[in-house]
Amino acid sequence: MTAAARTTARISARTSTRTSSRPVHPFRLLADGFLWLVTLQTRARMRAALAELDDRQLADAGLSRAELMAGLARPFWRR
Repeated sequence: MTAAARTTARISARTSTRTSSRPVHPFRLLADGFLWLVTLQTRARMRAALAELDDRQLADAGLSRAELMAGLARPFWRR
């Protein structure tokens, strides 16, 4: 599991289990925001690394150039 996947899993696990109507602690909001920024940075780095691969390396990873370009066209904050 990649660092981005672990971070996303932690954020979704925290947000999906909140059922009380208590306000969220400001430090929790700060921590969640920091994890979100780390996730965005990791995604941007991974997409930049994929963009540098040649066709042979992409084929080894099971991707085509068209699939890569479609993925790179999306904003980095989207999955």
